[in-house]
Amino acid sequence: MSIITKSQLREFRNATRTFSKGVNESLLEFSKETKSEKVTIFLSHKHDEAEELDSAISLLKSFGVLVYVDWQDEGMPKNTSGVTAKRIKEKIKENKKFIFI
Repeated sequence: MSIITKSQLREFRNATRTFSKGVNESLLEFSKETKSEKVTIFLSHKHDEAEELDSAISLLKSFGVLVYVDWQDEGMPKNTSGVTAKRIKEKIKENKKFIFI
């Protein structure tokens, strides 16, 4: 198991950015890209840590990894419930790896 620190993620993101794009714009772009791709990693994260999420996605994409995050899943219920938990468990099983930020 490897641990990457928040500062290492931020450094990676800043080093690989060749243009200026906001975190939210970057995450929206990621969401559009992933809808047509096969997902291989379930990425668990806090919803209030957009910068860390964007950095982690950038790092994973640099290795050619495709990522699943729940907020882009149109099949996810709008309100958290038992159905939400069941769907998340299914998605974790569908993906090859699980990463927690």
